[in-house]
Amino acid sequence: MKRLTMIKVVALCMIATATYSQSLLWKISGNDLKKPSYLFGTIHMICPDDLVLSEATKEAVEKTQQVVLELDMDEPGFMAKAQQMALNKDMANISSQLSEDELAAVNAFFKENYGTDLTQLGVMKPIGLMSMIYMKGLKCPQPASYEATFMQLKGDKALKGLETIEYQLGVFDQIPMEEQLSWLVEYTSDIEKMKSELDLMIKTYKSKDMEKMHDMITSSVQFEEYTDILLYKRNQEWIERIEKLIKEKPTFIAVGAGHLGSDKGVIALLRKEGYKVEPIK
Repeated sequence: MKRLTMIKVVALCMIATATYSQSLLWKISGNDLKKPSYLFGTIHMICPDDLVLSEATKEAVEKTQQVVLELDMDEPGFMAKAQQMALNKDMANISSQLSEDELAAVNAFFKENYGTDLTQLGVMKPIGLMSMIYMKGLKCPQPASYEATFMQLKGDKALKGLETIEYQLGVFDQIPMEEQLSWLVEYTSDIEKMKSELDLMIKTYKSKDMEKMHDMITSSVQFEEYTDILLYKRNQEWIERIEKLIKEKPTFIAVGAGHLGSDKGVIALLRKEGYKVEPIK
């Protein structure tokens, strides 16, 4: 009886380790791959002091022959496309869609932090304005980027993207404008709440627990009702692209950490296709 209990305990520990290991870096092998590829979970905005790359991660980039991010930021005209896609159609200003009190709260935030308000910034889509809000939630004047770091580390290696900037920003266009505006109002009306949530997300990310990171993101105000279009649908579409890339040559892939966890995450989907995906400590 004791032996059976111990076997069960060991089995459960093995399952837990395989599913919930705390790591940002994962090795992809099997399925007749000649050499392994690597998967890394990023956070898109973080303070420089919190951006730390392990030697194992640097070695993984070195071992591979191409680097893949969500977007190919080396693509000609990328910044011009991103700036154009960040604007509302026909340069419409969102100010008219807010009540007087809502507009006052949003304007007060941007005036205090950026020296201007929606009179000028209102031609931007809410998702772009949300990024500006998040920047002020960090405990540093200038955020760092894992994507930019990997672009530097890759050297002469090719850089590729899993999706286009048009597609990625188009995903947010599927969310009703009134819903996106409510996010703006909520965070500019309660800055301390936004800072607290952002701080908790960064702490969760630094714990390297991909399952917990996924759960936190999907329960956030922006993702809760739109998890399918913002995460799961994109995860599924990425798998065919990832398979093609890792069969071509050893590849280092870096995507938002929220895409890795859950049974609908990139790790689970690759395993379902027969790949061995294991954490690297």
